[in-house]
Amino acid sequence: MSQPIDADEVIPPSARGQARPSAPGRTDHEKHATARIIAHWLDELFPIPGTRIRIGLDPIISLVPGIGDIISSSVSFVVILEAMRIGVSFSVILHMAFNMVVNALLDMIPGAGPIASIFFRSNSLNLELLHKWQTGQHRKVKRGSRLMLAGVACACFLMLLVLMAAWTFYAWTFAKLVHLI
Repeated sequence: MSQPIDADEVIPPSARGQARPSAPGRTDHEKHATARIIAHWLDELFPIPGTRIRIGLDPIISLVPGIGDIISSSVSFVVILEAMRIGVSFSVILHMAFNMVVNALLDMIPGAGPIASIFFRSNSLNLELLHKWQTGQHRKVKRGSRLMLAGVACACFLMLLVLMAAWTFYAWTFAKLVHLI
């Protein structure tokens, strides 16, 4: 006989963005079991003999071009959905999505991508953010996420400035060349 399902496992958060209270008697261990399982399977399933390094299915799946990346990212997205279900802040959701995107971009690099994915464990990072949020460290998690997002925005802005400078130099050099001819 199957075990009954708690209402908060199937009912989404209320319209006001607040998560419904969890069922009485649910331990912290049970609250994000799905995220824990996904992080374990994708990031830490098998130990590499003779080392302390563990490898999950994510780098193995990503060896299959295209399809592996889609499967891995789709499963990783479940952790973000769980975070949304419990009412995690928007900046933290963006931080988790950024971790997932970085992992997907790493997986796309032929050969070296799956190796880099062994060391950049986006699902474990997202599980840690989710756990910190659940334990009441809202301000700390939000501040860290906002700092990370600000850093990403600054890096994008700097890359844009470098691209603009390069194109300006290119246009100037082309104009000088045309003028000489």
